[in-house]
Amino acid sequence: MSYDPHYILFRVELVEGRAEDLSGRNKIVRKIQVGDIYDLNYLAEAIVDAYDFDLDHCFGFYDYLDPRKRKEIYELFTDLPDVEHTPGAKGVENIDITSVFDHDGKKMNFLFDYGDGWKFIVKRMSLEKGRRIHPRVVFNDGKKVEQYPPCDEEIDPEDSTHYLSDDCPICRKLKKAGTKMRWHPDES
Repeated sequence: MSYDPHYILFRVELVEGRAEDLSGRNKIVRKIQVGDIYDLNYLAEAIVDAYDFDLDHCFGFYDYLDPRKRKEIYELFTDLPDVEHTPGAKGVENIDITSVFDHDGKKMNFLFDYGDGWKFIVKRMSLEKGRRIHPRVVFNDGKKVEQYPPCDEEIDPEDSTHYLSDDCPICRKLKKAGTKMRWHPDES
């Protein structure tokens, strides 16, 4: 039996980040196509790339933001050794996108960088036949949010303590463990 390739069209809306509620202003929306053969880790990378962010922090997909209501929890923490796991959470690696986003209209909250608190609403719009393998942004409303706004102070490039990813103990463990994440270019 041969595989008939499909891609999923997702609508992704950025609603909050860096302690700022973004939902009140004009929506910051991207629509992306992602091959149905990938896992949640790959979808997270596609979402972050669609907003021109660096994938340099942990993340999770949740049916509800309120921890007391959650029934579906998928976190990168679960895939990492030596990191405290959320009870009942599944990982993001090797969890097929289609097993979580199993029907059109299915929504999940995507939280990225728990420190800055970037919150997205991810909605499966449709499953389409096609050979779209790699993620592609098919709609960009043109609005941009900076993940790391310019810093007013002068930063010594030799002092890695100024990089945000080095401030996060979990990110340091990820880096040490060799997890595939993109780091600031000045870091070694």
